[in-house]
Order: sequence, then structure tokens, then C-alpha cells
Amino acid sequence: MQKKCIILGLAILILGLVGCSSNNNPTSKETQEAAADDSRETVTEKEEISDDADQKAEEPERNKADVKSQEADEELKEDRPDENEQETDIETGTDEAEITGEEQDDAAFLSPASSEYEIEKIEKAGEWTEISAEYPVFGIKEADKAIEMEAMKYFEEFETEFEENEKELAEISYEGGESLSFEEPTVTDEYVSLMFMQVMDFGGPHPFFYQHPFNYDLKNHKELTIQDFVKDESQLSNLGDLIYSKLENEGPELDMLEEATQPEWDNFQRFVLTEDSIIFHYEHYELGPYAYGVFDVEVTFDELNEL
Repeated sequence: MQKKCIILGLAILILGLVGCSSNNNPTSKETQEAAADDSRETVTEKEEISDDADQKAEEPERNKADVKSQEADEELKEDRPDENEQETDIETGTDEAEITGEEQDDAAFLSPASSEYEIEKIEKAGEWTEISAEYPVFGIKEADKAIEMEAMKYFEEFETEFEENEKELAEISYEGGESLSFEEPTVTDEYVSLMFMQVMDFGGPHPFFYQHPFNYDLKNHKELTIQDFVKDESQLSNLGDLIYSKLENEGPELDMLEEATQPEWDNFQRFVLTEDSIIFHYEHYELGPYAYGVFDVEVTFDELNEL
């Protein structure tokens, strides 16, 4: 009986403990659930903090990358100019090439033996009359000045007759005038030689043509004459005979040939030079009628030295 009571008491005690434990479980679960929620919130906050930290950490990197990218773009733009700049550069490069070419041409002009030259032209025009003069420019200072003065001499002669010719041409309603041009010059280390060509057209039966030779000594800076090539009158006489023999069988009989080849210095002043010869020139009427034309006679330097 006593044992049963003890067992019953123990059973009641156990049941009581179980009941207490059972009564405490809801609180424990709530506590655990709250703790779990807190834990989750903490974890979430930590994750958010971590994400924020990572984001903040990444932002400087991205900013650095963006800055580097921008710097790279700017450098690329500097290294690779836009199309307009490229076109400008291309055009500039072309101009520089042209300037270089012009400088090379100028350098060529400075060489006395160069056949290159520029052409200068002066002109004046009225209602009925026009006058002009062209002459070459080689880039040889003294020679260029002498050639310019020679061309200006003829142009100034044209000007003195300009007003009178303007009136006369207006009366017949004819457009005319005077012009000076030149044939291809010869240029060596020693001289420049050219023939000026003058044309006068004032409404007559035909224009008038005149040729004016000009020879310039590059070493002594003076105009060349026949005395620079013929030593004395004896050699001059032989030169006259040589020219006579070269012309006596040229077409019709030249009535004035003998007179034109007499040993007088003035008879041999009209000439131009090549690299190895002298070409003597005779205008209309100098050897015969106008219809006979003009005559040129070439005498080589070798022939001249044998006289």
C-alpha cells in the first residue's frame, strides 16, 4: 500500500513536471521564433550592410574605371582627331607639299644653267587699243633686272603712242594695239639669251613684226655685243664673208646682202646665242623686200674660232 502511494506520488510528480514543461513550450517556441526572427533580421541587416559596403567598395572602382575610360577616350581623341581636323591636316600637308615644290622650283631658278622661268606681264587697255609686254624671270637678280628694263623700254614706247593710236583706231572702229613677247631663251652658266617679238596691228594691210635680240653676260653683269666674240676687224671681215656665203643661195637674190655683211660692227649686233653657236638675225627690208621675210644665219663657235 505504501509502495503504491509512493508510485502514485511519483507519477503525479512526473505528470506535473510534464505539464509544466508543456506549459513552458509555447513561451519557448515564441522565444525561439522571436530569436529566430531577430537572427534573420540581424543576418538580413548584415547582408544589407555587407551589400552596401560592397556597393560602396565597388563604386570607387567603377568611378576609377569610368575616369580611366574617359581619360582613355580623351587620349584616343587626341591621338585620332576628328574628320574635320583630319581634312585640315590633309589639306595642310598638301599645301606643305606644294610649298616644298615651289621652293624646289625657286631653287631651280637660282641655277644659272636652268631653263626654268616664270613669266611677268604688264599691260594697258583702252576702248580700241591694248598694249602689253611679257618677259621671263629666272631668279637671277642682275639678269632679271636687265631683262625687265629691256621689256619696259618697249612698253614705254607703246605708252607714248597709246592716246594717238586710240583716237585713230576709234575713227575706223578697229581694235588693235602693240604687244611684246619672247621666244624660248637659252640659259647657260655664262649667259642668258632671248629674242623679244614685237607685233604692231593698227588696221593696215597686215600687222608688222619686229624681233629684238637680248644677250646678258652672267659673269660680268652686262649686255653682250659682237665685240665679246670677235677679236678685231680682220676677224669681223671674215665673219661677213662667211655669212655672205651662207645666204647668197638662200632663195631669191638678196639685193642688200653685200651691204649688210660689210665689216662694220653695227651690221653684226643683232644676234642670239645657243649653247654652241651664234645666230645672226636680219629683219624685213634688211636684205630685200618685205615679201622676202626675215633671215637667220647660224655660225658655230668652232667656225668663229677658225676665222
